[in-house]
Amino acid sequence: EDQLLTLQDEERADIARDLHDEIGPHLFAANVDAATAASLIGAGRPDAALEQVRAIAAAIGHIQRLVRDILQRLRPTHLTELGLSSAILDLIAFWKARRPEIEFHTALADDRELPEDVQETLYRIVQESLSNAVRHGAPKSIRLALDWSNGGARVEVVNDGAPDATAQPGYGLTGMAERVAGAGGALSAGPAGGDSWRVEATLPIAAAPSEEAA
Repeated sequence: EDQLLTLQDEERADIARDLHDEIGPHLFAANVDAATAASLIGAGRPDAALEQVRAIAAAIGHIQRLVRDILQRLRPTHLTELGLSSAILDLIAFWKARRPEIEFHTALADDRELPEDVQETLYRIVQESLSNAVRHGAPKSIRLALDWSNGGARVEVVNDGAPDATAQPGYGLTGMAERVAGAGGALSAGPAGGDSWRVEATLPIAAAPSEEAA
C-alpha cells in the first residue's frame, strides 16, 4: 500500500509539472494575445488583431492536445478497449508524430489472455521507458518486445541513445521498480552495450483455477 501511495504521489507530481510547465505558459500567452487583439481592434487595426486571434487558436489547440495526453496517462482507455499491444502501438504513434526521425521496431505477442492487472503494469513500464528514451536520450531507434507464457510475461525496451548525463534525475525508474515489485515481478534497467539503454520487466501470471487443480 505504501508503494502504491508513493507511485501515485509521483504520478501526481509529474502531472503537476506538465500543468505548470506546459499548460500554464500557453494560457498566459493566450490571455496576453486576447488583450492585444482587443487593443488592436480598438485602434482600428483588424488585420493585426486577426493574427493575435490565430495565435490564440494555436495556443488552445496545443493545450487541448496536452490535456488529452494527461487524460491518457491517467486512464489508458484503449488499453481496456483494445488490449496491450494496440495500446503500445498507440504510444509509439504518439512519439513518432513528434519524433519522426526515430525508427521503432516491435515484436508483440498476442496479449488477449493476459490478466488486466498485468497488462496495466506492462503498459506503464513501456510508457515510462519510451518517455525516458525520447526525453532524456537521443535515440535513432527503439526496439520493443512483448512475450509471455503460462508462467509469466516479459516486456523489453531498448534504445540506442545514451541518457543525457546533464539531465536532472527523476522518479520514473523508481516508480517503475515499485510498480513491478508490487506485482511480484522483477525490473532491470541499465546500459546494454555501446550507447544503448535497456529496460526489461518480467511479471508472474497467476495460474487459472483449473490449472491449479490439475
